[in-house]
Amino acid sequence: MIEELVRRYPAYAALSVLMALALFGCSSSFPVRFPAGSNIPRPSEHPYSPVKMSNLPAERGESTQKGGPKRFPWERWGRHIDMNGSPIRNFYIKKGDDLIEEGLRKEALSFYLRAQKESISAAEREALIYRIASCYLVLDRPGKALVILTKYFKGRSQGVSSVGIRFSLLFAYAYGRKGDYDQSLAWFSRVYRLARGKGGFAAEAREGVSALLSSIPKDELDVVYESWRSEPFVGPIVARVRADRASGLRKSAYIFGGSRGDDYQQFEAKARSPTSGRGAQLGVLLPLSGRYSLLGSHTKNGIELAMMGYGSEYAPRFVDTQGNSLLAEEYYLDLANAGSRVVIGPLLSDSFEAITTHRGEVPLLSFSKKESKGGKYFSLGVSVHSQVESLVVSAYRSLGLTRYAIIYPDSRSGYEFAEEYKRILRRLGLTLSYEASYSHGRDEEFVPLAEELEQSNSQALFIPDLIGKAVLFLSNVSPSYRERLKILGPAVWDDRKKLSRVRTILEGAMFVTPFYKESNRELVRKFVSAYKNKFGFEPDFLAAQGFDGATMVAAALKRSEEESITFEDAFLAIRGYEGLTGLINVHPDGEVERFYSILEIKDGKIVEITPSAYLAKAHNSDL
Repeated sequence: MIEELVRRYPAYAALSVLMALALFGCSSSFPVRFPAGSNIPRPSEHPYSPVKMSNLPAERGESTQKGGPKRFPWERWGRHIDMNGSPIRNFYIKKGDDLIEEGLRKEALSFYLRAQKESISAAEREALIYRIASCYLVLDRPGKALVILTKYFKGRSQGVSSVGIRFSLLFAYAYGRKGDYDQSLAWFSRVYRLARGKGGFAAEAREGVSALLSSIPKDELDVVYESWRSEPFVGPIVARVRADRASGLRKSAYIFGGSRGDDYQQFEAKARSPTSGRGAQLGVLLPLSGRYSLLGSHTKNGIELAMMGYGSEYAPRFVDTQGNSLLAEEYYLDLANAGSRVVIGPLLSDSFEAITTHRGEVPLLSFSKKESKGGKYFSLGVSVHSQVESLVVSAYRSLGLTRYAIIYPDSRSGYEFAEEYKRILRRLGLTLSYEASYSHGRDEEFVPLAEELEQSNSQALFIPDLIGKAVLFLSNVSPSYRERLKILGPAVWDDRKKLSRVRTILEGAMFVTPFYKESNRELVRKFVSAYKNKFGFEPDFLAAQGFDGATMVAAALKRSEEESITFEDAFLAIRGYEGLTGLINVHPDGEVERFYSILEIKDGKIVEITPSAYLAKAHNSDL
């Protein structure tokens, strides 16, 4: 069987290795203030920024360097354009812009300073101040740049709340170059908030914070960490940089004090190196420490086994997200910038949402319960759709049931299950014979609901709630009707300890299992044996799902190379992958559909009555 599947579907190559392993064994928003003299609150007034501001240091001599990069990250203006996008008419400003394009910032500054004496509009004045401060910063005079900026805003009686996103970015880099870490981080945080965490400014804020922190000596970095670790934006980044430093990795910090002889593009390339290393085609984001570390480690085990079937060709690079959505987003960008062709993970829904909000360019296969986002973002989590479809198809095709009822909790999850249940019944031409919801903590509602159910002549009842709630409701149903009623349950029922205490009242019930390790399927038996030999304990659903996800990704990568197509096109072409966690199809819209096996409580025992492959074939015969 396996040999035939290996020939038919490339992803099964990894299972051949598992068979060998089994046979032979293996080892196992806070105030941001201006410089001294301003009426803006000081950093010491906020817990995230305890360092008080000192007087500005004496200005250093100008750099005479010419050439160099055409644009630094704070040089956010268009040639001959003001901050509002309107054309600039002043000759000196335009001449300065031309010189900037040539990298001649000292010469450009001389023309900008001439323009200061000219009669120009308010919009041109604003653009001019921005350019002058930027040039002083490039010429390594951050103190002068801050004086120019502060004088401008104080002269207009404007506080921090009036500073726009581009000026905020300029303040951030100026304070960073001056060595005032807390002020710099505060301004970068403001940039990120003004950008609402999206787009190029948000990305620049992340890169700026990362580069700044990388320039700080270790003892001072520890102080910054204690001050900023609770701040939502900066906290995860400083935690990551400390971790990198502890493992011997340190990004280039040219922009905040490294050698001025380097070209900025070289700095940028270095600054974007991922935390976990470079060169891996396959990046993996999992919570390997913290609250969800056990879940992450089991998933990692499954991925490692799968990739053994491909040798070092697609050796994965594992990155610990610590269960933090901001860190997950940061590391996704790092992996993308380092050249990873695809990323597997993250495991948690909020991390998946954080990453997909920014629409990066590298494809991603998540294990989140969230539905696939289409385009480059796919999800292999235990979806509501796959659970409901597996149950209904099984009850219909194997038992011939046509009248279906549902009672569900008055909650977001309950409504989601109910809507999907009704949608699938309509598509298959089946009858919704009864529907009702109940309130949390109002168990007395079960009595009238049970009476109404019995009058509906329903053949099957779906209860998308915990086992305890299902048992409580069923205790209000007469024994005679309960014997005729097929009870259907979601994947959360797949809990052997809980089921062992309620098997009598749930006799005959059918429920979804994402992974049935006691299955007689040869594929499952070989996987369980190989996993146990290597890790010393039996696999769970997360391990099996990790194996399936990695196998699918590796197969798509290989096909994309052999056929010269994109990874996305190769992944979208996956049909009929009989995985450990069900039979999987990827639809043209990116939805990953998975048919799960169905278990039944029969004579007090749990048995597999409908393998996932049968479900898919039965379902497809109806369409």
